[in-house]
Amino acid sequence: MKKYSTILALSFTGLLAGCSSIDGDQVSVRSATDVNENMTYQIDPITKSRDLQTASYWAKCDDKFDGVGYRYRTSVYQNGNHQTELYVRLKSSRGAYELNKAFDDKGETYDVKIYQPDVKSDSVVYEYVGVRFSDKQLEQASQAPLNLHLVGDQDNCTIIVEQPVSFAFEANLKAILEPK
Repeated sequence: MKKYSTILALSFTGLLAGCSSIDGDQVSVRSATDVNENMTYQIDPITKSRDLQTASYWAKCDDKFDGVGYRYRTSVYQNGNHQTELYVRLKSSRGAYELNKAFDDKGETYDVKIYQPDVKSDSVVYEYVGVRFSDKQLEQASQAPLNLHLVGDQDNCTIIVEQPVSFAFEANLKAILEPK
């Protein structure tokens, strides 16, 4: 009987965790090794760019029901140029936030690119933005959890970008940027 109650408890926990995320986001970060194992690296056969991307992770907006799925992504081109973005999908049951600014606890600002202002699905609104990171900002995020304040015209959201995600991504990015 104990065996079945443990399996049921694990199944119920998994069900609850899945309900709060956005379509396949990882609910928790166990370690940088786990992040590394779920990262993708591809070389575009036409442009020869090298694309590095983490899995998507879930973070709650403050004490609200709303939250975001986030993942890092970088394309490194043949000339060595690259742009790192934290791709954010906001899921809101209270309407569009109209996100357009981002900053951290130290007041450092991050450029924001709006991909899709909002997409409505029944009573839920999804917003898609890219928060651009400089190499220095990514290095700082790899050292400690990053409290990222996302500011919109209608509402705000503060999330924690977990340190293992930033750490594993930065380590892999450094490796593909090293001259060969």
